[in-house]
Amino acid sequence: MWICGFVTTENIRSKGYGKVLLLELEDYARREQFHEIRVHAHRDRALNFWEDKAEFETFSQVLRKKLR
Repeated sequence: MWICGFVTTENIRSKGYGKVLLLELEDYARREQFHEIRVHAHRDRALNFWEDKAEFETFSQVLRKKLR
């Protein structure tokens, strides 16, 4: 399962809502027989959530170059 967008509004961040939602997604993924969940996180604060609170591991990086 890929998570492409996972955002909580600023006024409810760091209150546990993201973790609760993620636990529901994990239960859904298990029921549907997914073998893993992947997420694209591109901000430091988001990476901290995924690695520290959600116990995801970083396994790759995506790089880009904007053309002018």
